[in-house]
Amino acid sequence: MSKFLFHQIGPWPLGMAWIGRQSDLPETALSDAVNVDIRPEGSVVTARDWEQVLAAKGCSSLYRHAGANYGVVDGDVCIITPTGVEPMMPVDGAVSWAEVGHELYFATKSEIWKVSGRRCERVSGAGDRDEMDFDDPLAPMPGGQWLDYWNGRLLVARGAKLLFSAPMRYGMHNPMTDYVFLGSRIEWVVALETGIYVGTRDRVIWMAGSKPSELSLREVAGKSAPGMAIAVDGQALGEDSRARYAVFFTRSGFAVGDSSGTVRYPQASRFSDLPLYRGKLVVDNNRIYAVRA
Repeated sequence: MSKFLFHQIGPWPLGMAWIGRQSDLPETALSDAVNVDIRPEGSVVTARDWEQVLAAKGCSSLYRHAGANYGVVDGDVCIITPTGVEPMMPVDGAVSWAEVGHELYFATKSEIWKVSGRRCERVSGAGDRDEMDFDDPLAPMPGGQWLDYWNGRLLVARGAKLLFSAPMRYGMHNPMTDYVFLGSRIEWVVALETGIYVGTRDRVIWMAGSKPSELSLREVAGKSAPGMAIAVDGQALGEDSRARYAVFFTRSGFAVGDSSGTVRYPQASRFSDLPLYRGKLVVDNNRIYAVRA
């Protein structure tokens, strides 16, 4: 059994920076640490042993929901356990996840699916139609590169379009009207109750409103890292835990967008011209990490 050694060398009031130039660090900064874990309060502990439980040629789209781990492993959407994987269905490439109430949905390039226990059910919308739909040109909601939930609707980023499902009918949409064209491929979406942050290849747009017919668009930030965006509550930012924020990664570090469309850059005084790799943001113990894909 490993022996763990603890050393208190912090705290660091300015926090921890995982990306940056050596020349930007203050003289008192710790710049190199091997085989150790650094805790937020400033202590360092010998890195714990780990054991490989999964050997795979390809693993992507990791997501944790209701105490279970999901992902795409060797071409299958799987439940990932400490002893291996349980394949549920084959997919072509990565998927995007969204939680609707207590249920888990995911989007492939062409379709939307719901996780039901150990099975995946396609969300086609066919069972939602009734006699009132004969004069309403509804069609099955397609998949895309990003999935989110917003005020009773599913949002799907499909190329340069942001699609909206019909309210409370996640498998249906009107392909003639239920979309916004943004002129450039959408790289991420973060939905808040009062609007939607959308990151395209060259800018970040705030779409203010609580339903599609009310949305007004304005540019609020420049280019951001593809895929690196997440919705967090205020507790992760040391603020009111009842408020929700969009966090995305920029050349000046993390950016925070509030429910009014105002964006601030808490790390701008320390970082500039950072590389914008494709990846994802992860929240762990009220800390936000940028993970390169």
